[in-house]
Amino acid sequence: MDLGFGSLVEKFEEHFGRWPTKFMLAMVGLTALTFCVRTLINDAIYPVIEYVRGIDSSSSLKLIASVSTGALASGLFAFIGGLVLRLIFTRKADQIIARAQKNMNEAREIAADARNQISEMKTLLAEISDRRDEPEGSQPHQDTNTDC
Repeated sequence: MDLGFGSLVEKFEEHFGRWPTKFMLAMVGLTALTFCVRTLINDAIYPVIEYVRGIDSSSSLKLIASVSTGALASGLFAFIGGLVLRLIFTRKADQIIARAQKNMNEAREIAADARNQISEMKTLLAEISDRRDEPEGSQPHQDTNTDC
């Protein structure tokens, strides 16, 4: 699923450069990671520990709500982390693919030139072979009569 952040990141990189863009993506990822981990700990782990230890005498419904919120936070963390990684790796993969396609086109051009040169060489070798195989007496007869 593409949310359209790729073009935003490309424009940011064109305007500010490569390293600030990487820094911005890292900060967005770390912020999302921090938020999700904090939510996971506060809403899923602490309530379960308190419920098991008997410190919090609240209802099971509150525990279920807290654990559900923690599960939602972990899902959100996985989604945002996946988007950030996808942005980083997809752009790099696209650059590698573009470079490989350029190299393949150059290789195809070189191969086509080589095939043309081989064809020309075969033609020249055939002509040379035909000239060598002709008997020397079969040269066109030149008139040596000088009587006019």
